[in-house]
This record gives sequence, structure tokens and C-alpha cells, in this order.
Amino acid sequence: MALGDKVGLMVTVGVIGGVGINAAHELGHKHERFEQRLSKIALAQTCYGHFFVEHNRGHHSRVATPADPASARLGENLYCFIPRSLLGGLRSALRSEARRLARAGLSQRTFGNHVLNAWLLSALLFTVVALWFGPIVLPWLLGQAVIGFCLLEIVNYIEHYGLRRQRLPSGRYEKVAPRHSWNSNTVVANVFLFHLQRHSDHHANPRRRYQTLRSFDDAPELPGGYGTMLVLALVPPLWRRVMDPLVLDHYGGEIGLAAVDSSRERRGVARYGQRNG
Repeated sequence: MALGDKVGLMVTVGVIGGVGINAAHELGHKHERFEQRLSKIALAQTCYGHFFVEHNRGHHSRVATPADPASARLGENLYCFIPRSLLGGLRSALRSEARRLARAGLSQRTFGNHVLNAWLLSALLFTVVALWFGPIVLPWLLGQAVIGFCLLEIVNYIEHYGLRRQRLPSGRYEKVAPRHSWNSNTVVANVFLFHLQRHSDHHANPRRRYQTLRSFDDAPELPGGYGTMLVLALVPPLWRRVMDPLVLDHYGGEIGLAAVDSSRERRGVARYGQRNG
């Protein structure tokens, strides 16, 4: 097989793996143990088993706050966001599972560790494939895994860019609402992505099955489907030209309400909005 064919196959399999993470995302939200096991199996291809823990216990509770590594800040470059989300999500999943096992009086080195047993599934899958086709396939397997989980992180970037829950007088953050996630209602993507684009309702009601997710008038709307927005996100100047004004409009021009974490970033985004508004 020619090098170009190998690269093309790797990318194709990686994209399928990214869509598989979306299926795992839907299954992982369910209470039924069988569906949760299917979620881990779907995550094995991309070596992203810790997503099962972090997404449900971490991301959904901390979404649109500074504590959530998977919520992109206003003005944040995609290529800075991806490593921040990758490492932050991994650390959060390991800490969360360690706390759960400690409360149960169990060691982290147990098959009951959701992160560990999910990674073992990946190791088993890669070992079987390498034994079948030879070790030469391992770099390509790793490549498709990277493509798959990076595709997920790009979607994370799109879904919450610049949005922030406000802190209440009690010190806690306001309840998650549709206005804290970007929404889209393009028909084709909703069919192929299990209505993932109706992300506002998903975060407001995470146990709702994808077939019944709704659209809300107060949810911020992306100017295009996920395919279009993914291409824009890969080119940061184009992404900011399109999205930064939408974020500022969503907050009525009050940049202090958006997800900007430092005064330096805030001034930079304000200047950018003035130039491109």
C-alpha cells in the first residue's frame, strides 16, 4: 500500500473514531450498566477511556466556568486549547476516580477503576490488531487515535467558546442553562451526530436521550453547522472574526460577562471586537 493510501486510511479511521466518541458520549450518560460498557468499548479505538469519567463528573458540573478545561475562553487559540483540554481532562478524570475509590475504601489499582479498565480495553484492542497485522500497524493506530480525540476536542472548542456561567453572591456558579452552550440545528449534522448540535438542551438536561433534545430561543446559535465551524476553528483569525462579535453580542457588549480570564486577554479581545465589529 502506498504512503498516501496509508495516510488516507489512517485519517478515515480516525474520523470514524471521532464519531465513535460521540456515540460513547451518548451511551455514557445513561444509567444502564450495559450502555456504559458499550461507551467504554466505543472509546477504546481512540484510547480516550478517561472521557467516560471526566465528561460526566467533570465537564457537566463545571461547564462554562474557569475550572473546566473543556470550555474554551474568548480569544483562546484552538491550538492552545487542545493541549489544555487534553491534559486538564486527564488530570481531572484521574483525581475524580481516585476520590471515588477512596470513599469506597478501594485501591486505585483495581479493575473497578473506570479509567484503568477503559485503558485496558484500548491496550487489548491494539495488541490484538498488532498481533494480527504485525507491529508495523502501531504508528498508524496511534495516528488514527490522535485524529479521533483531537476531532472531539475541536468540537468541545466549538460548543462552549467564550461562554461563562456567572458567579452568585453565595460564591457558587449559576445553574447550567441553554444559554451556556452554542446550539445548531442543521439537519444533516443532527442526524449523523445524534443531535449533538442541540448542545444547549443536552447540558441543561444531560439525561435526556438524543432523540428528544430540543432547541431553545435563548440559546446562542452558531452561524453554521459543525462541519463549517470546524473548518473555521482550524484557522484562528477567521474563527475570531466570525465568533468573537457573536460572543460579545450574546452578552450585550459586556465583555466582563464572557469567558475571559485575565485583564490582558480582555483588553485584547475588546480591541479585536472594535476592529472587526
